[in-house]
Amino acid sequence: MAIAADWTALNKAEQKAQLESAIAAILDRLEKQSAPATDWQKAKVIDAIDATTRGLFEVASTHLSHVFAEADAGRPLPHPDTNLADPATVTLSMLRAALDQLKARPVQDPPDYL
Repeated sequence: MAIAADWTALNKAEQKAQLESAIAAILDRLEKQSAPATDWQKAKVIDAIDATTRGLFEVASTHLSHVFAEADAGRPLPHPDTNLADPATVTLSMLRAALDQLKARPVQDPPDYL
């Protein structure tokens, strides 16, 4: 997923809504593919949900743009070790539930340390 050309013209609520929609579209795509989602793919969606929750919208967009990087590389990629959850134990329905929780949360400002 690439950030839209008009991204900076959007307010934070609109940016969050666009990311939520993109996450939902990626989950739909993962559910429809013939092979199960890989640990890499699930880790990238976990990271995107987490970054969106924290108000790090550009970071979330970057994670989403890497969900299908394995296909581009033509080989499996190890999942990043940055996740607290083991992607092997995460299901797409769990990710969809996390997305539903994200949608219910208010827009968050990025952390002060940025």
